[in-house]
Amino acid sequence: MDTPAAKNKFLYFGRKAFPYILGILLVIYLIHIVSLNKFIDSLSRGRYEYFIPASIIFFFLVFFIDVFGTKILVDKSVMYTSFKEMLIVKSISGLVGFLNQAVGQMSLGYYYHKKSGLPFFYVGGALLLLLFIDIVSLTIALGLNIKEEVISVSDFVPYVIIGLILFIPIYLILRFFIMWLFKNDRLRVSALLMSNKIGQLLGALILIPFTDLVTILMARIPRIFLKAFFMVMSLWFFNIKVPYAEGISLVLLSLFIAAIPVTPSGLGTFQGMSIILFEKYGDRADILASTVASNMVFIVGQIIMGLYFLNRGLFLLGNIKKPPEETK
Repeated sequence: MDTPAAKNKFLYFGRKAFPYILGILLVIYLIHIVSLNKFIDSLSRGRYEYFIPASIIFFFLVFFIDVFGTKILVDKSVMYTSFKEMLIVKSISGLVGFLNQAVGQMSLGYYYHKKSGLPFFYVGGALLLLLFIDIVSLTIALGLNIKEEVISVSDFVPYVIIGLILFIPIYLILRFFIMWLFKNDRLRVSALLMSNKIGQLLGALILIPFTDLVTILMARIPRIFLKAFFMVMSLWFFNIKVPYAEGISLVLLSLFIAAIPVTPSGLGTFQGMSIILFEKYGDRADILASTVASNMVFIVGQIIMGLYFLNRGLFLLGNIKKPPEETK
């Protein structure tokens, strides 16, 4: 008979493994739909003499821009950090995030919480700001590249994009109202927010200057466009004849759907959405082969970076300077 502790342990690992199992099952299901033989044939016909060099170049471009954007966010909202330090910590958190999404997301916040001495929920909220900024970046990119093909996917698509774009001024008005309510006294607003965990989570959203938000946004947007451009190139390398403008627009929509945190790196959801959007431009097996290959570039690349910096990351974690109030 299983003990309650054993059952709880099984449920815990089940919850952690579920996103990965779901992603793999979705890919298996899609392979079944297009036929395994066709999928293998599509993989074998890929133009790897172009795909592999492009994969290496674009992975490092996207990754380094991601590190740079995260560094700017931490600089502006938590504490100054060097690019080298952020590169190591980001690599390790990405590796941990592949093994356990929740722990991976928290590890970066925990490191800078311990190093800065700021409340964990505030630092975590500051890093959640990255997700908010990435969604804003995707919305702006999609809005700038909106095409008839995107609108025709569903009647709801234009309304979703317009709603997300309108969310930005609503957020800014709310920020302005809170600061006006407290007569622009940032110390009073900060004291109120830091007095409870919910306030700490929202702290960076309210306290970070608008100009810094714009700076972070500008640092993150190139990452979205580079990733989208690589995905379009990948489609070309796997014999999908999609025009550049339509390709960028539809890939951005696929990335937007895949940004919903259901499976690791959108595995399965990105492929399914891409098959729906690009079916008229080529064979479904070719689309699946292209999107699986391009998805794996970022998953495998992140794992390699994490393993490469593992020793240096463990050294950093073992030598975090305790904040003044914790020093005995």
